[in-house]
Amino acid sequence: MSLTLSALSNDILLDILSHLSRKDLYNVALVSNRLSGPAHRLLYQSINLKLLFPTRASDATNDNNLHVFAQLVDTLTRNRHLQPYVSRLYVKVWMHLRQHRFGDHANLLGVLPNLQTLSLQPPPNNFQLSMLASPGIQTLHLDFSNGRDHNGDEQSSDPLEIIERVLWATHLRRFLIEGITFTSAFRKIFQAHQSRSSPVTDLQFRTCSQQEIGCLPDVLASIKALERFTFEMLTPWETSHGYAKGMEPFTFGQAVGLHAESLAHLEIASSDAAEFLRTSLFGALTGFLKLKKLAILDELLYNVSDEASSLVDVLPPNLEELQLQFAMLRMHREDPNRSLRLSRLRQLAAAKEKRFLALKRVIVWFQPCECWSNDGSCYGPLSDMDNLRVVFKKVGVKFEFLSEPYFMDTPFGGEESDRLFSWSEGEDDE
Repeated sequence: MSLTLSALSNDILLDILSHLSRKDLYNVALVSNRLSGPAHRLLYQSINLKLLFPTRASDATNDNNLHVFAQLVDTLTRNRHLQPYVSRLYVKVWMHLRQHRFGDHANLLGVLPNLQTLSLQPPPNNFQLSMLASPGIQTLHLDFSNGRDHNGDEQSSDPLEIIERVLWATHLRRFLIEGITFTSAFRKIFQAHQSRSSPVTDLQFRTCSQQEIGCLPDVLASIKALERFTFEMLTPWETSHGYAKGMEPFTFGQAVGLHAESLAHLEIASSDAAEFLRTSLFGALTGFLKLKKLAILDELLYNVSDEASSLVDVLPPNLEELQLQFAMLRMHREDPNRSLRLSRLRQLAAAKEKRFLALKRVIVWFQPCECWSNDGSCYGPLSDMDNLRVVFKKVGVKFEFLSEPYFMDTPFGGEESDRLFSWSEGEDDE
């Protein structure tokens, strides 16, 4: 008995075609009427637009990128059966001159009724929920660091204003924000909402300025129950000499502590030039009973140079994975606290079988300063790490050591499943 294409269900065809590249899917859609439907469904389920606009206004009229949005909207409008297929949309724009060029954002978003994941790099100034035809956006990525330039436009929205517009979206659960600066000027717009009412459960701030804590506590107080929180602090080297130490650890700890009962995944990291104030500590995490994955700077948890300060006394009891960041900021000599740091890690290994039964992975991240190149920026001696690897192995814990400048290059920051909006997900150059 022969088997023909017409005898195969759409589900089987989708499974077969899902292994093809976008180029092959496009060719299949052209040559086979039976396969064109499943092929189009796969082609349109994730749309990835990367646009490079001219830097001079005089070149704009000759640039085809200006018509990409209109062409896509026209295709979807004329072929309405394609609209429900689109569940993920990624739009990344370089070197744009004025935000009004993105008027077609609304036209595109208005024809995607089943959109669940949206990434805008950067978002248009007027971005708001009313632009969306889909009521079910679950994952949203807004990157304000990519060439955002208001060019003196007084109508340009501050990123925090845009965040406030979407934080209460009914179905929004995962919200990733990059490249913003927290200021106290926008505290009132978050305080105007009912506290603990946003449905977001996964909030990630990547590469954000830490000049002051600003309205961050108000943002956290707006959310009902966070299960994951990521805060990555970025300070450029040219502004890192003295005045950019505005994040008070205790105040930060209090803000995060609002979600102590629900947090299962907490990441706090800094760039190689960023520093926290040394006037206080973040606070113990012993009351975070659901916390299983933790990445944090050691200087937030205890006084690094104080012999009486303990690591085991501030960690959550049900922790499974720990990444400790040791910033080597401008340290051109041996770490004066080397023996204390090693001792605290040995104490953690010794306490594993009685106090941290779930612990299975420990990562030590000695963070060099990028500007040093190879001049004194590496931890030593590496035999310390070899010894710790043996110590933790004896109690069934995997120990890892790395020396990289950036959080995204660490096991926590570099996991593709966690860095959801890596462009590798949408790319297909074949």
